[in-house]
Amino acid sequence: MEPIKKTGVFEFWASDQFILYTYMNARGDNLPLEYIESINDESKKAQVYKLLEFFCQKSGVIVNEEKFRSLDSKEKIEELKSKPYRLPCFQFPGGKPKSYVLTHGFKKQGQKTPRKEIEKAIRIKKELIELNNKGELKIYIRVKNEFVERQNRRI
Repeated sequence: MEPIKKTGVFEFWASDQFILYTYMNARGDNLPLEYIESINDESKKAQVYKLLEFFCQKSGVIVNEEKFRSLDSKEKIEELKSKPYRLPCFQFPGGKPKSYVLTHGFKKQGQKTPRKEIEKAIRIKKELIELNNKGELKIYIRVKNEFVERQNRRI
């Protein structure tokens, strides 16, 4: 199978009402999932996956600010929180069904979220929206432990 050569998103979880994607760069790095998998504490890693499952089951609606909050209201960047781990995300505009994209992950060290992490999420969001508007955004799914492009699908 040919390696991924285009920036895109991986369909992490899907239902009729909601899809959660994760950002994949042109090298094929799945930034959010690789970050989660790098967490050494298995119980903490399981908590992060449990939060993602809860987020998906609730179709992206979590009112508990200890688990989900806005990082940048102007750019509409939010974050999923599983102390001390953070997963910035955004709702894909016009996504049918409702669609969110996890941009990357980081470990929060202090009181405030580092501006560079917010800016990274904004940059990824703009890149993905631009690719989608051009009809060039690739959507990948996993088949037998390999990422393959999903044909004839747009967000």
